Amino acid sequence: MPEFVKVGKVLFKKIQPGLIQAPWGMYYSDISIPKGKNEQGRQEYRRVRKALETDKLLAQEKLGDLIKEKAATKRGHYLPTDKTWKTFKEKVAHLVSHGPKSTRMAYNRAIRHIEGVVPYIKRVEEFTPSHLDTMQAEWSQQGRGKYIIAKDVKTIKAVMRRAEAWNMTGRQDWKSVKAKKLPRGRVDYHPIEELRVMVKKLRGIWLTAVYLGARAGLRPAEAYHLEKTDIDFKAEVIKIGPKPHWTPKDYEAREVPMEPDLVAYLKKTLPTIPGQHIVAHPKTGERPSYESYLTLARRGLKLPGIRSYLYKLRHTFGAHYIQAGGRLEDLQKILGHDNINTTMIYAHLGPHSARAGVKKLPSIN
Repeated sequence: MPEFVKVGKVLFKKIQPGLIQAPWGMYYSDISIPKGKNEQGRQEYRRVRKALETDKLLAQEKLGDLIKEKAATKRGHYLPTDKTWKTFKEKVAHLVSHGPKSTRMAYNRAIRHIEGVVPYIKRVEEFTPSHLDTMQAEWSQQGRGKYIIAKDVKTIKAVMRRAEAWNMTGRQDWKSVKAKKLPRGRVDYHPIEELRVMVKKLRGIWLTAVYLGARAGLRPAEAYHLEKTDIDFKAEVIKIGPKPHWTPKDYEAREVPMEPDLVAYLKKTLPTIPGQHIVAHPKTGERPSYESYLTLARRGLKLPGIRSYLYKLRHTFGAHYIQAGGRLEDLQKILGHDNINTTMIYAHLGPHSARAGVKKLPSIN
């Protein structure tokens, strides 16, 4: 009788100690590593679940490498003694060579970003958190989207932590570099007038992106990986769930209700798109890679006087939903937020705001 491990809402099959398999075929590590002692002096552990391979033998090989790497990190040493940037780049290229294309592209872009800020870098240790802070500030000034900045910052941190695990550089405080966020109480979204202009003037992939983001609240990755079979016109819902080569955030599976405008648009558009994917060229069915989709979106969504990006569309849905009188608890489920605190950024937009509530208090005079 096979054993199973529950990860979020999904049951993973236990293959061997430290190795589990997802329902979509991907093998994952499932190991615990010490992370230090708590205030009571007890040893605490961190669970490492990492995508390995869809082939069992390759997954077992990668699992062995991962265990060796974590054990070496615990002892404070690792095999490589060459700490040059050239050697590190070669090791990174080898590491991601058998992984997903999106991972290779993300790591290669991170390498290019690092070489851009330290042009003549010779040793890995020359790149520091202060360089990453500078890069982030420059990207913000250039008008890059906050979502893309956060993604690149996260990848660069992952690359540099890999260097630390290989003992090619000393430990640095990468946690000090945090993606810049909008202040609480502010949400960057499109007023309904702007949204109507976008629907009228945009075409193809970008019009579809507007509908899926601003009228269903889908995350950019959810919209990009959406397939025609995920649309249930009878129940008027979009089904978000794991796929063979992609999983939603936290492995969640949920159903997103569709409003009438979105239903009408999809019924009209889907029959004209070749292939299974919805975010695709309406005539050829071709589509950019996910990384290119994120990069091209700022240009593709641009209109005179309107600044847009993919995550702004998702915020637009949340803002309009609450302004229309929707409940925060329902919005949390639609957007797929684990914590209601994440959804609270939209609370002040509701018609039943704190100010309106105060005005309804009974008079004491």
